[in-house]
Amino acid sequence: MKAAFTNYTKTILTSILLAITITSCETQDILISEIEFFIAKEWKIESFIGNGDKQTEEMILAEDPSYSLSFYRLDLKDDFTFSRTGINNHTKTGTWNLTAGLSQLQLFFDDGSEEHYLLLDLEVRRLEMRVLQDPDKLGELDIRYILEPVKGQ
Repeated sequence: MKAAFTNYTKTILTSILLAITITSCETQDILISEIEFFIAKEWKIESFIGNGDKQTEEMILAEDPSYSLSFYRLDLKDDFTFSRTGINNHTKTGTWNLTAGLSQLQLFFDDGSEEHYLLLDLEVRRLEMRVLQDPDKLGELDIRYILEPVKGQ
């Protein structure tokens, strides 16, 4: 009788511990907005526009053969980290966020530099963004990137 009571007590205690474990492992709410979720993927350049003029791959290669639009990748991860490989094939990493009512993308590089973009258009297969810069440093430039997801995304 004592053995049956001990087994019964062990079963009850195990059930209680299991219930506590399951309830303490509830799924966490996702703390990322729909736009942040939607933009978090790997992007490549479809086209580049500087002051209204569309820049082609041929134009960029003619200026400097070590640069190529095909190198460019912007991988925005859903943990708010990113890696970017530029048209010069150099990769930089850091963190990103959206500000100004989710209309501006900010990239904070690990080297301490940062870049800011105004999101002009965001669709399933297209992201258009304009570089925001200090006009005192660079003058009035209108630099836009039109990006598309890397295949399979």
